[in-house]
Amino acid sequence: MTTDIAEGQAQIAPATVQVPAHAPAPTGPKTKVFHKGVIVEWVLIGIIAAEILYFLWLFIHPSMFHKAPIVPAGAPQVISSNPDQPAGGGIAMPGGPGQGDAPKPGAPAASSSKDDKGHEAAAKGEDLHLYLTIDNAGGATSLTGASSSKTSASSFWQVALAGAAPEASAKGLPIAAKGVTTLDDEHAWVALNGLTDDFKKGDKVDVTLTFEGQDPVTLSVPIYRTSDTAAENPEPAIVAGDLSIGAFWAEPVAPGE
Repeated sequence: MTTDIAEGQAQIAPATVQVPAHAPAPTGPKTKVFHKGVIVEWVLIGIIAAEILYFLWLFIHPSMFHKAPIVPAGAPQVISSNPDQPAGGGIAMPGGPGQGDAPKPGAPAASSSKDDKGHEAAAKGEDLHLYLTIDNAGGATSLTGASSSKTSASSFWQVALAGAAPEASAKGLPIAAKGVTTLDDEHAWVALNGLTDDFKKGDKVDVTLTFEGQDPVTLSVPIYRTSDTAAENPEPAIVAGDLSIGAFWAEPVAPGE
């Protein structure tokens, strides 16, 4: 009996468990994985977008760059009567109100180069610089004298080299033969010192010039502050012998300038 049971057990084959080749993946909540590269890209995009929005804001609101200046407490305010210059704590423009110290009470008013109508003028006591051209059809000569009943003295000045200081010429000014000599503020001029009266723009003074070997020549010289004004109002040339004198005008300058 025992032998039969043992033989029966030996004949029983072990059970085999069949597992499908493609078993379904376990189900459950999914987990997303962010790589470091993706995070860096999003950060850069955010920075760029913020910069774009910032510059757009500056473009839409430019007034933030033009804030009013901060004036310390107790600082003096500049009040301008110039319509082109704002009042308040701003900087006074050169030559305008607020430039330098305010005049003290009782101090004399500063002299002006313009009359009450805004015309250019020459003030009493100023000097005149006489400019002109001399077309000489003859031989060499020189300008030896200049005088006016509206000034107290005269002198001749030359600039020997470009950029050098002008020097007084006791012998007058040379006039080249067969050519044009120009007296201007860069090369040579006649100084008429000490105006005895005030003059408005375009007023004229009689000036008598003396040339070597020539009769004196009297010019009616207009007074202007700028060469542009003189060029816009040319005087007809005066002919005296071989000399033709034209483009003459006088510029008011400070005494001794």
